[in-house]
Amino acid sequence: MTEDKKVEAEFDSYSDAYDQAVNESIAFSGLKVDFFAAVKASYLLDIITAHHGSSRQAAVLDIGCGIGNYHPLLIDRVGSISGTDVSDSSLAEARRRNPHVDYRYYTGTILPYEDHTFDVAFT
Repeated sequence: MTEDKKVEAEFDSYSDAYDQAVNESIAFSGLKVDFFAAVKASYLLDIITAHHGSSRQAAVLDIGCGIGNYHPLLIDRVGSISGTDVSDSSLAEARRRNPHVDYRYYTGTILPYEDHTFDVAFT
């Protein structure tokens, strides 16, 4: 098995129970994954607005998007959102949760989008 396939298999193993795994790892905080997703989305929108004046027109790329947990918090507040990940299983779950987001498989080497497609890229 190639190194790329090993990485993909490892991340695929989390796709069905991602929220549970995160919640278990942050249980000491007394908070859940949804709280951190909301904070991350809020910070991201603040950063986009600071650099672009508004987030409403920004084309956004989430590199390593996983199951797209916080994309519902962004979809109506940015121009467009796309996500890429090394896990096909995670992308399948992200598509199920967020049918209006463009998700594409990523080998971890070359992004599956043309240059200059996005105003904002983050991971």
